Amino acid sequence: MAMTIEEVSGILTREEIKHAFDKDGDIYAGWDTEKYINPKGEKSVVITFGIRNEEQIFNACVYFAFQVKGCKHLDAFFKLCSIVQSRTFFSKFEYSVKSASVSLRIELPLLDNKLTRNQINACWSCLTKILEDNYEALRKALDTGELDLPEDIKKAISENESGETDSL
Repeated sequence: MAMTIEEVSGILTREEIKHAFDKDGDIYAGWDTEKYINPKGEKSVVITFGIRNEEQIFNACVYFAFQVKGCKHLDAFFKLCSIVQSRTFFSKFEYSVKSASVSLRIELPLLDNKLTRNQINACWSCLTKILEDNYEALRKALDTGELDLPEDIKKAISENESGETDSL
């Protein structure tokens, strides 16, 4: 047995992070944000922590980070999600057709190990930082189809579109 959800709760308690268990036995905790606005219109993020696959995978997820039902600019939004994801560690955006929403998740294999306090803190701070740092650009892509890309990405795309490529 690698790690239990109760052990994760113990770490959060020692870190003085208020949290609760949901009906499925996962933990959820919330943090205030400055830029990110959740689909309920609140400046806060709720992260759910869980242990999956026979206690072998740690999961930290912002479910329903973005509601995308009826959005006409999903192509631009998903392109930017892919770029953001490629520039961060461990994180991935996931689209749910059923709920028409996009979640942001980190999954870490535990195998026969236990997570440390620093690893759990890194997960929630990473998810929060990704949403804080990229919310305005992601929202703009979702609402208008326009991409506000970092300069290095713009340069790389421009160079690639000119037909110039580096060969190994």
